Amino acid sequence: MKRVIVVCAVVVLFCSGYAGAATWTSVAYPGAPHTLVTGIDGSNLAGSYYDASEKRHGFSYDGTTWASFDAPGTIYTQDIDGSNIVGYYYDTSGNGHGFLYNGTSLTTYDAPGATETYIYGIEGSNLVGYSRFGNAYHGVIYNGTTWTTIDKPGSNLAIIDGIKGSNLFGSYYDNSWNKHGFLYDGTNWTTLEPFGIQSWITGIDGSHIVGYLEYEYNFHGLVFDGTDWILYDMPGASDTYIMDIDAGKAVGFYYDAFDGRARGFVCEIPEPATFLLLCLGGVLLRRCSRCEGR
Repeated sequence: MKRVIVVCAVVVLFCSGYAGAATWTSVAYPGAPHTLVTGIDGSNLAGSYYDASEKRHGFSYDGTTWASFDAPGTIYTQDIDGSNIVGYYYDTSGNGHGFLYNGTSLTTYDAPGATETYIYGIEGSNLVGYSRFGNAYHGVIYNGTTWTTIDKPGSNLAIIDGIKGSNLFGSYYDNSWNKHGFLYDGTNWTTLEPFGIQSWITGIDGSHIVGYLEYEYNFHGLVFDGTDWILYDMPGASDTYIMDIDAGKAVGFYYDAFDGRARGFVCEIPEPATFLLLCLGGVLLRRCSRCEGR
C-alpha cells in the first residue's frame, strides 16, 4: 500500500506541471503550407497563413467558412473580437503599423508621433499594443478617441498583448532585456514568471491565463488553471505557442516535428479536478495492468 501512495504522490506533482489530457484539434488554411492561429472569440478564429510563394495573408474562420484578407504590406494578425480583427503589418520601409479589419474594410492605426505602432489586442472599442517613438518604446491603449501610453516602472518596454475589462496583460523587458509576463489592473503590476523562466503572456479568460515559454531551445505552451501553471505541448510538435483562450478553448500554432510546418490548433482545456482524475486513473490502470501481467 505504501508503494501505491508514493506513486500517486509523484503523479500529482507531474500532473500539476504538465498536461497530457487535453483535447487537441489541428487547424490548417486550405492549401497553405503554414497556418498560425492567434485569436479566438466564440467559434470564430483569426490568424495568418502563408501561400505557396511564402506571402503572408490574414484569415478568419467560423468553423465552416474561411475568409482571407490582406494589408498593404506583410501582415501579422493578432486578435479577434466579434467580427473585428486586429494586428499589424510592415510597410515597404520595414515600419510597423496597426490595423483593424471589420470583415469588409481595413483601417490603419498609428499612435500620434509614433514611428511604428503594433496592435496586439482588442476588446470592444479598445485597442492595445505598443509604439516606437524615435528610440523609445511605450505600451499604448487607444479607446476609439484617445491614445494613452503605459509604462511599467523600471522596465525598457511593456508590450500590451491584450485587455480584459480594466486588466491589461502581456510581457515586459527589464533593464537587462530579460522578458517577463505581467498583469496590470490600472494600479498594480504583477510579474508572472512560471517555473522561473522568461515567459510570454498572451491571453486571459476567467481564471485561465495562457502563453508560452522557451526551455532548452524549444517553446512550450503555458496554461494557468487558477491554481497551477501547466505545460501544454501539441503531440508530435517541436514547438507549441498558445496565443489566446476563450471559454476553455486555447488556440495557437505549433511546428510539426516531422515536416517543420506551422499549423494552428484548438485545445480544449480540461477542468483541474477532471485533469487530475484522468492522470491518476491512467497511472492506476497502468499499475493494475502490470499486476495482472504477473
